[in-house]
Amino acid sequence: MQLTVPGDLRGLRQDDPGGRARRHDRRLPCAADHGDPAIQVEAARAWSAWEGRTLSLLPDFDREPLFSEDHYALAFARIESHYFVNRGFFDADDQLLRNAHLLADITGVILHGRYDVVTPIKNAFDLAQAWPEASLRVVPDSGHAMTEPGIINELIAATRIFSGN
Repeated sequence: MQLTVPGDLRGLRQDDPGGRARRHDRRLPCAADHGDPAIQVEAARAWSAWEGRTLSLLPDFDREPLFSEDHYALAFARIESHYFVNRGFFDADDQLLRNAHLLADITGVILHGRYDVVTPIKNAFDLAQAWPEASLRVVPDSGHAMTEPGIINELIAATRIFSGN
């Protein structure tokens, strides 16, 4: 699979999602100091369309037009860049893992698509190690999107387990 990244997003470090946000945030709607809506829409479309292309193992030809639509792209990019710029509202990058002991008595399921290029699988493995009552399920035929058939299947299976059915 060849991944095409818009020129506007090339050269950004994969391990620094905040870097991507910082590079875009002055042009996106979350930046109060930028008043040109055309530039905001252009940046938001590049961001959102790229995300839409990377979510699934197989192309979803209906997703890109949706993600490229002005209102959707602006909302998506605004929300996502807001989280990136604010580091996901964590105090530190390792906050979830450091505090996973608080989940010790809670049963959970961690799902991760085998071909997820949005979130590194290492995060799922690290969380599973820190959360002993969780089971990690790597879904072999899926990417990142919760709409992938394999992810949907695992979500339904987990829901049935937790509901007792």
